[in-house]
Amino acid sequence: MSAVVTHIEIALSGAATDLAELLTFLRQKFQVEILTREAPKNRGAKTTPALADDELINLRDTAFWQATTPGKLLAGYRLKHNLTQKQLSAKCGIGQTILSAYETGKRPLTPKAAIKIGRALNEDFTKFQPT
Repeated sequence: MSAVVTHIEIALSGAATDLAELLTFLRQKFQVEILTREAPKNRGAKTTPALADDELINLRDTAFWQATTPGKLLAGYRLKHNLTQKQLSAKCGIGQTILSAYETGKRPLTPKAAIKIGRALNEDFTKFQPT
């Protein structure tokens, strides 16, 4: 069984009563969508067609990717490098409040800023663009 919780996929196994208890807890805190090959009775799961293990799904076609913004990608790469906004600000020469505005979507990430940030993180700046 796989559960998608705020865009996190979790594979669960174990006793049905333990799984039911865990899912009840998760549903209290998060929006949970259960994806299984066979829908359990009375659990509200969606039945999905079985996929071959080697079958690929285009990431850009997923709801997760379509909800992704340059700011979310920027924040993800910053966190990947274990940097605070203040630390990244010092490395790239862009003010912390501007970085925050980029990450929250209050300000569009400009190509010039993306290049500076990419250099500071040693990442390709095009990784900050979801399209």
